[in-house]
Amino acid sequence: MITDARDIAAMIDYGKRLIALREEHLNRILNRQAIPGNYWTDGEKAALDGIRKRYYCVDNRLLYMPREQAKAVNDEQDFDSRCTKLGEALTFETHKKIKAIPYVGDPHFNDA
Repeated sequence: MITDARDIAAMIDYGKRLIALREEHLNRILNRQAIPGNYWTDGEKAALDGIRKRYYCVDNRLLYMPREQAKAVNDEQDFDSRCTKLGEALTFETHKKIKAIPYVGDPHFNDA
């Protein structure tokens, strides 16, 4: 049950990281800053890697598991066993739809 709560917290954090990525993109456009070609790919990967490192590590498992149990699972196994994969996929699909909406002033959007 505690792992389910952790997984849900991680999924919420993932959504917040994607929101921050979109906000940064908007701010870059409004401030006429260059957008690197790999901005979205790198940022989306960093959002997922961020929750992986923050929530699915032995230090986190030691907070709610006995030491032997926490160390019996490696970080990758812990991440792969999360119960929120479908929710994360839906969060990411929503993110993709939102980021496709053009901003006023976006040089990549041709409204002519």
